[in-house]
Amino acid sequence: MPVMEADKTDPIRAEELKSQANEAFKAHKYAQAIDLYTQAIELNGQNAVYWANRAFAHTKLEEYGSAIQDASKAIEIDPKYSKGYYRRGAAFLAMGKLKEALKDFQQLKKICPNDPDAAKKLKECEKAVMKLKFEEAISVPESERRSVADSIDFHLIGGSYVAPCDATSDFPSLFEEEVVWR
Repeated sequence: MPVMEADKTDPIRAEELKSQANEAFKAHKYAQAIDLYTQAIELNGQNAVYWANRAFAHTKLEEYGSAIQDASKAIEIDPKYSKGYYRRGAAFLAMGKLKEALKDFQQLKKICPNDPDAAKKLKECEKAVMKLKFEEAISVPESERRSVADSIDFHLIGGSYVAPCDATSDFPSLFEEEVVWR
């Protein structure tokens, strides 16, 4: 007799697994936490908390693509779940995808307008975006760059060049003599 999908859900066991995963996470055993969150998700895949927690564990292992996928699933399940946006924004920020991170932190701020952490992350991201825009504005395209040596016209430096000297000394330095005698 085939097992029905409804038989696979077990919210109570899923919560037990989440608690175990949280303990593994606190012990910095992130891979183990991911495995336990995965088991909880298999038993109750419509719980946004499990997805967001697994996203956080992925972030700790610098698996940002997986973190973004899990956080996106948490947001899909519950569009008002603030930690989904926080986790995804943090993963985008870690990947240098500042514009995507900014959108998530702006949404987080809308959901939690009085949360100081949300305001802090938004401000941090806004600063990073402004820095990026500034760097783009002052950057010189690769095709226009020349080395310093290429930009100097050595023919303009004539024979009357006088080397720098030490005004406190009556004797010319070896460098000065070398330059003058050439």
